[in-house]
This record gives sequence, structure tokens and C-alpha cells, in this order.
Amino acid sequence: MLYDLFGELLQDLGQYKLANQAFDKSLELKEAHYDSDDQRIGNSFIRLGKLFTHWKKYQTAENYYKQALEIKEQNNDNNNISYVQLIEALAVIYIFQDKTKDAELYKKQSALLRQKILKQVLDKNFDTAIKDCIDIIDDFRERQLYQENLGDYLTEIAAVYCNMQRTDETVNMLTQAIEYYAVVHGNGHTLVGETMCKLSYVYQLKKEDDKAEELLNEALSLFLQNHEKNVDQINNTVQSFVKLLRKQTRIDDIEKLYRRLIEEYKSCGDSDASSTLLAKSSNYLGVFLCNMGRFQEALELYRDALIIYEKQYGFQHDLVTEVLSNFAKLHYDLRDLSMAAYLYQLSENPDRTFDQLINHQPSALSSSPQQYSSYANGLPHLSTPSRYADTPTSYPKTPSTTFSILS
Repeated sequence: MLYDLFGELLQDLGQYKLANQAFDKSLELKEAHYDSDDQRIGNSFIRLGKLFTHWKKYQTAENYYKQALEIKEQNNDNNNISYVQLIEALAVIYIFQDKTKDAELYKKQSALLRQKILKQVLDKNFDTAIKDCIDIIDDFRERQLYQENLGDYLTEIAAVYCNMQRTDETVNMLTQAIEYYAVVHGNGHTLVGETMCKLSYVYQLKKEDDKAEELLNEALSLFLQNHEKNVDQINNTVQSFVKLLRKQTRIDDIEKLYRRLIEEYKSCGDSDASSTLLAKSSNYLGVFLCNMGRFQEALELYRDALIIYEKQYGFQHDLVTEVLSNFAKLHYDLRDLSMAAYLYQLSENPDRTFDQLINHQPSALSSSPQQYSSYANGLPHLSTPSRYADTPTSYPKTPSTTFSILS
């Protein structure tokens, strides 16, 4: 209205009293023609709030801003930038009045609203962009133009959906990606298994653990078909599988999983990759059984892992250090402190030799020294170890994988 324009001009000139009169006249006319919750009346309250802020009459400004806020809330118009700006104006008024708590409350509310509005804008734009991408992918599929990177696009879209916590859309995209990879590369391809693992993670987010377990099992079987090329994928899948089973307190199934891997690797021959994976699984199962108090079984598994590691990488390798540390922890749990201390010191010695382990006679594992014979007799037959440059990827360490007897 003309009175509003005239009032803003007078305010800019510093004529606050005359501006107030103009704004009041405009408000009077609006109240005569519109409902009390009409946004045009709310806009007059905002103009008056700004005027009295400049005039440094903060209490009056606060009253007008609150009336404008009330009109927006009555109209459910509280989810946009203009509402946020009104909240922020009130926060400023409270700061001027030294109302610190009220100011902080409105500032926090403003920040949350801005985040919410930004997300809505991004979601709207994202959905539009994603729809365009999916339309292109569907067009390729209808024309049977199965390009390799289209599966990657589906996976990337799924990652964005997942970050936005939109799990249903994530599942849809990953399911399509699995189907796409299977068509382009075959059902046994690594990309199929990797995407299954990603989908399993999403199902865990959705609390659908049965579906998650089924996918992990399929992925593990797929990776094991070509285990020498899928070492990292096997390690990651096993870690995810154990985490899922542990969450469900399915301890027996964790043991079965490791024993399944050990039997699988034993059946694959004596290749370097098979032997390394066998040693890793043996060592990890040993840690698991040791924590359950099954020391004799753990001892034999540690011995098997140590023999393989020493033969392939030498007695100074980090993987040998890990097994020696586990040996030390086992003896510490058995209160064989002398042997535990020796093994721990040996694990920390970068110049250690295999003879130092062979020649050091451990105290009895229990009341029967013969229980230790399988360990003592299993070590001396080792031949001169061969050396390999590449260090295999190990299972991600957990707090129980390596130990310190000094802690």
C-alpha cells in the first residue's frame, strides 16, 4: 500500500515518528478489510517491528514481531525463510534487551529451521535430478544398452540416498545395481558381491537382520570362489558377518563361520594366498576361542598360524608379532606369567630369531606337561623359510586381536 511505501521512505530518512504514523494508518486500513490472521496484517506488524528496532524501542518491537509470528503460525506458514528471519529478528531484540536465554533459544530454533529448509530444498532438487538419471538408465535398459558404468551410477545414487537416511530408496537402487552387474559381468563377479555387502548394511539399518545375513552369506560364497583375487573382500565380509552375529549373541555361529573358512582354505591347496588366509582365519579363531577360555584349541590354532607366517614371511614379520602377542595373552590368562613375559618381549624384539622360541621351554600348560607336546613338536620341523615381498591384507584388528601382558 502507499502508506507502507511512504512509511519506509520516512524510516530511511530517520523520521521515525512520521513513519510510525504512516505504518499505523496502513495497519488500520488492513484490519478494516482483512481477517485478523491475514498475512498482509502480519507484514504490517513486521514493518512496525523493524521501525521500533531502529528507533531502539525494543520492547515495542518485540511485541509487534510476536504478533507477526503468531499470524504465521496460525496459517501454518512456519516452514520458510521469512519465518526464520522473523525468529532471528526476535533473537536480536532479546540480545539488545540482555535477555540472553531467550536470545539463545531463538538462535537455536533459527539454526534448526534453516537446516530443515535447506534439506527440503536439496531433497526437492535431488529428487528432480535423480529422476532424470533414473529415466536415462531405464531408457538404456529398455534398449538393452548395458553399459558398464550404469551399475556404478545406481550405486552412487544409492549412497546419496543412504546418507539422507532414505533406506527404502537405497535398497531399490542397490537391488537394481546387483541385477545390472549380474547382466553385464555375470553372477559371480566381484562387483555383485560388493554390492550385496552394501545392501546387507542397509538392511541392518532397517533392522532386517535376516535379509542382511542372507546377503552376507551369498557374498562370502561368491568371494570364496576366487579367494586369491578377493582377499580384501573376504576380510571385510567376514568382519561384517562377525559383527552381525555378535550383535545377535550367536557365539556358536561365529565359531562355525571361522571353521568354515579354515576348511575352505585347507581344500584350496598350498598357494600363498590360500596359506595366508588359512593362517589369518586360524589366528582369528584362536583369539575367539581364547576369550572363551578354550586355551588348548587356541594354542593349536596359533601354532598353525605361526608356522605358515614364519615360512612365508620370516620370523620378524608383523604378522608373526601378532601371533606371538596372542601367545603371550594366552599364557597370561593361564597365569603362566614367566612364559607370558618372555613371549611378549619376544614379540617386541625386531631382531628375534625362531631359535629363541624353540629353545625356550615353556612351563606346563596345565598339570599335565604332555598337553603342551603338540605345540613343542609342531615347531622344529620348519624348513628354511621363503620370503615374499607382498604383505597380505589382514582382518581389521579389534581390541582382542593383539594383547599386552603389561596392561
